[in-house]
Amino acid sequence: MIDVTSMRKEMLTLIQNLSPAFLNMVRKDRIRAAKEPDIVDELSEKAENGDADASFALGIWYHEGKNGLAQDMKEAYRWFELAAMNGSVEGLALQGHFLYRGCGVRKNEVEGVMRLSEAAFKGSDCAACVLGGESYHGKRGIAKDLSRAEYWLKMAVSGSKVNHISDKDLNIARRTLRKIEDAKPVATDGTNCERKGR
Repeated sequence: MIDVTSMRKEMLTLIQNLSPAFLNMVRKDRIRAAKEPDIVDELSEKAENGDADASFALGIWYHEGKNGLAQDMKEAYRWFELAAMNGSVEGLALQGHFLYRGCGVRKNEVEGVMRLSEAAFKGSDCAACVLGGESYHGKRGIAKDLSRAEYWLKMAVSGSKVNHISDKDLNIARRTLRKIEDAKPVATDGTNCERKGR
C-alpha cells in the first residue's frame, strides 16, 4: 500500500529544492525561432483559441525574453496556466513551478506542489528524471531509495507519455540507471536478487 502522506512530504521537499535549472530541462529545440514579426500575434490567437502548444511556446518565450518579447514572468505564468488548462503537461509542470516559487504569480506552495505532482503522475519524463535523480542521490530531503530511483528513471528513459526532457538530462538518467542495474547483486543461480534493506 502506498503511503500518500510520505509521498506528499517527499514531493514537497523535492519541489522546495527545485531551482531555475528545472526550467532549463525543457528541451530548447522544441520551440523554433520566429522568422516573421507577426508570429507572436499568430501564436497568441491560437493560444487564446485553446492551442496548448501555442500557449506553452509563448510561456517559454516570455520566460526567456525571446522572439522580440521582453522577459516577463507574469506573462510567462499566464501562458503556462492557459497551456495547463488546455491539457499541456509541460505547461502544468511549469505552472506548478511558478506557483511554488512565486515567480510571476503570488507564491502558493500547496497549489504549486499539487500542480507539479499532477504533471509528474501524468507521465512527464522530465519530472520522472528529477524524481529519479533525487531518489538515487538521496538529496534535498529525499531519502535514498534505489528502487524508487530505478522506477522513475526507467520511466524517463523508456519513452514517457510526455517527452520534454533535454538530451543531456536523458543521458544522465541512462547512466544513472545503468549504475543502479550494475550495483544489483547477482544470485549464484544467475538471477538478480534484491539487496537487503531496499
